[in-house]
Amino acid sequence: MSKRVPKITKVGNSYRIQTMINGKRYSATRASKQECIQWFELLNQKLSLTDICLLELIELYRARVLSKLKSGNRANSIISILVKEHTNLVTSTITDITPKHLAEWRDCRLMQVSEGSVLLEMSFLSCVFNYAVNELYILDSNPMSKVSKPSKAPPRNRRITPKEEQEILTWFRYNLGEEPDTCRKQVGWCFLFALQTAMRRGEILAMTSQHIYSTHVHVPNSKNGTSRDVVLNSTARLMLSKITPLEDRLFNIRLDNFNLLWRRMREQSGIHDLHFHDTRHEAISRMVRDLNIPVEKLAKITGHRDIKTLVNVYYNPTVDELASYFR
Repeated sequence: MSKRVPKITKVGNSYRIQTMINGKRYSATRASKQECIQWFELLNQKLSLTDICLLELIELYRARVLSKLKSGNRANSIISILVKEHTNLVTSTITDITPKHLAEWRDCRLMQVSEGSVLLEMSFLSCVFNYAVNELYILDSNPMSKVSKPSKAPPRNRRITPKEEQEILTWFRYNLGEEPDTCRKQVGWCFLFALQTAMRRGEILAMTSQHIYSTHVHVPNSKNGTSRDVVLNSTARLMLSKITPLEDRLFNIRLDNFNLLWRRMREQSGIHDLHFHDTRHEAISRMVRDLNIPVEKLAKITGHRDIKTLVNVYYNPTVDELASYFR
């Protein structure tokens, strides 16, 4: 230890230690000299950590917590935005950050992104501050807990029309039954495969040959932390027969390139409001419409543990589809 342990005095059956650090006096009474020394070491460790900035705290959280979680990619994106666009906040000492600072950051982000994105970012920072409170013991309270959250936007119910589906496939230059031999075609392949299976983008890109069977695809690690098997229809089986997955992933395309191509497609095709995740809504709605799959079996395919979420968020029938049940 770099700092010298101050004098320890015996008081009755106990031992007392006192020290002055940066003009502030600290003291403790313990049962033994060794416990006094341990207290002094922990005190210095805590005080040294209280001087760290928010970014240093985030990096500690990333190394010790995020590295063990499956949600790390999303968190890494949030960290990247904080570093690039909110330098003043992340370079502030954590003990100097107040709810007011965080509320100003929240309002700034609400002018840039949706309420849902801000809620995710607030939740991430709240986890970071809770880590400082409950694990590092360097903050007495979580400043984010006193910042009001924006109203959550209603769930998306964006359906994809057959016309839009064809326009998107045309833009990506992908035709059913052919090998997707370019990055552009690979994004189109993933789009159509998602419509057939209701699989998430990350699940599709993470597929390898060992996950693909004649009747289904095995998803070993889904978003909710469980595995599941996704049954393949004839179109999905045909699409898989035309590709040879790489050893550790489906295609060679990088995620940033995938996202760039998707944004270009939206801009150039005029379909500005479409998210790739909307394919999951569309696929689920089509499965109900075309196959009449019971909801409890559909949940096994889609991986939803909460059937309410499946029904109220992802199943988005049109009025005509509902009316058809009464004919």
